[in-house]
Amino acid sequence: MRQENIKLKEEVCALKGNNQSLKEALRVINQSRHDGNTLKLIRQILGKLTSSEHLQNRGITESPNAAIFHQVLINRAKKLEKLAFYDALTQIPNRRKLNDVTDNFFASRAQREIAILLLDADHFRQFNDTLGHRAGDIALKAIALAMRISVSRQDDFVSRYGGEEFCVLLPDTSLTGAVKVGHTIQRNLKLIVQNFGKIQLDGHLDLGFFQPEISQENLEFYKQIVEAAREIQLDSLSHPASPVSSELTLSIGASYGCSDRDTFEILLQKADTRLYHAKNTGRNKVVSSIGTEFVPCNPIINALNFVIESGFLAMGAKISK
Repeated sequence: MRQENIKLKEEVCALKGNNQSLKEALRVINQSRHDGNTLKLIRQILGKLTSSEHLQNRGITESPNAAIFHQVLINRAKKLEKLAFYDALTQIPNRRKLNDVTDNFFASRAQREIAILLLDADHFRQFNDTLGHRAGDIALKAIALAMRISVSRQDDFVSRYGGEEFCVLLPDTSLTGAVKVGHTIQRNLKLIVQNFGKIQLDGHLDLGFFQPEISQENLEFYKQIVEAAREIQLDSLSHPASPVSSELTLSIGASYGCSDRDTFEILLQKADTRLYHAKNTGRNKVVSSIGTEFVPCNPIINALNFVIESGFLAMGAKISK
């Protein structure tokens, strides 16, 4: 019995050490440090705590009390990871997670298409000033929901970029496909806004207007939005201060590139330029180009571009003459 107590004490001490590491990670996250070291620390701890080798080496499977404490730490690590990667208000990935995903995508040697959407709520400051910041929070949640139900593929990724700006990553998608997704997001936001008052008035939650039907997870998120609106007696998501529309609307910029040819920063800058073009030319639209066409992610076309840039084509033209 004494030997078992000593073993249990050693196990608890080891787990407490991991617990201190989790506390340190939480402290760094609360300081809003957006570096990768914190995320790496959390992942290392979570991986270590959940590995079967760790369980066997520490004898946790033979110690019920230590196993309970161990599970508590695992749950805490998962919460820390969610805190680090997800926006608390909209419950979608944050900018830190966006950077993590794009780093991995563009680090791959495989040639893949990718399209990016950058979204901005039209005249959102006026919305806040007119209806209040709590109503503004509900509007941001509605935008996040419209994004969530507008993408369906496993690799599609939606995130809150900051403030009233959002970002969508669409791997293996053409620029035309990205524009379609942008229009789908706008359409779904319009459906949410137009049906929002009806739901508030009769208290009945019916999302049959979405085709196809939304997932259970998104349904639960919509319920949270409705409950938050009821708390402040908000029965509409209309935008009384917008010169564009009586409803909440989005301006969207779209860009397209290849993982082996471009960087996320370049594509984001292109999307940002087109977003501001959309805002400066009437808002509530999707802009995918400004006087120039995109270069397809195609090996043959890329090779031709290289030849042109290298001057070989010009040399050949002279010879043919």
